[in-house]
Amino acid sequence: MPKEAIRPFERPLRDGTMTIDVAVALWIPGGGVPAIWGRAWEENGGMKAVFIFGNAVKVLNRGFRLLIYNGSPDSNGFKFMWMRVKDVDHGTILFSGTNMHTPAVFSEDGQYEFLGDADWQKRRMEFVKYGSDEPHTVGNYGGKRYFDDDVYVLTKQRCNCQC
Repeated sequence: MPKEAIRPFERPLRDGTMTIDVAVALWIPGGGVPAIWGRAWEENGGMKAVFIFGNAVKVLNRGFRLLIYNGSPDSNGFKFMWMRVKDVDHGTILFSGTNMHTPAVFSEDGQYEFLGDADWQKRRMEFVKYGSDEPHTVGNYGGKRYFDDDVYVLTKQRCNCQC
């Protein structure tokens, strides 16, 4: 995995008592379909990535992109930061286009963290649990604010002098 690849929280994600090293991936299916965010990892000397497309899980070993950050906050004038949805400034969110999708991490009870795709307008995130082939969704349901409280999105924070 390239060291410049954007990892959630700049560390491996939690999966109970284990950690999983993943990076932010982007897949553009084609045919006018908007880009989809997912997670990538190293496996058997190559890269794989998982995305949710049309309520189905797609595991790819090519045809996707890793989100890379070359340079430094000083040279680029910004840095990436993961912010909880309820605390985020909407103007700083990294969207993949007019569909307003963004890379996101769902933190479940602080013990499990899943990287996936958030639909900002619908206030919903889709992800795939490790070792699973089924899509999962988290949102704000009734009085439960799972999307607002337990989802973190990727933001671009401008640097004025020092980051």
